[in-house]
Amino acid sequence: MIGSFVDDIIFVGFKDIHTTEEWILKLLPLVNDIAHIFTIASGIPIYPHYIKNMVELIKRCSIDFLALTGIVGNAAYKTEKYSKMDGIVYSLALLFFGFLIPNFILEPILKKFPKSLKFIVGIIVIYGLEICIALVYRQYKIYKKNKISKAN
Repeated sequence: MIGSFVDDIIFVGFKDIHTTEEWILKLLPLVNDIAHIFTIASGIPIYPHYIKNMVELIKRCSIDFLALTGIVGNAAYKTEKYSKMDGIVYSLALLFFGFLIPNFILEPILKKFPKSLKFIVGIIVIYGLEICIALVYRQYKIYKKNKISKAN
């Protein structure tokens, strides 16, 4: 079902969360992004961009594993609740805007800001990427609804 533009895009789906499972599915894919922002903002290598040793590799892989588990969980949830294509579209949007793009853009963007603003700017960037995910999925739902309407 397509919600209001404000609920779907501005609130990026947070208004539709009612259960612990839904909270976990919403937040787990963000684990690597938040850890990455914290690493850049604080200098503490929780999620190191350039891995120097085995400990950093284990940290990075563990955090990526959690985020990817969240993406897989979302794919399964959307597939079970709506359709296989819903699961595919949503998880691809999550992979692209929530996993791939932040690895390319966060560090270059945050380097331009003073330390006191890095965390806030990072959260704003991630929010912008969450809006992209919500827009892609909303457009897919509109396309799907129109396709069904034309078939009837």
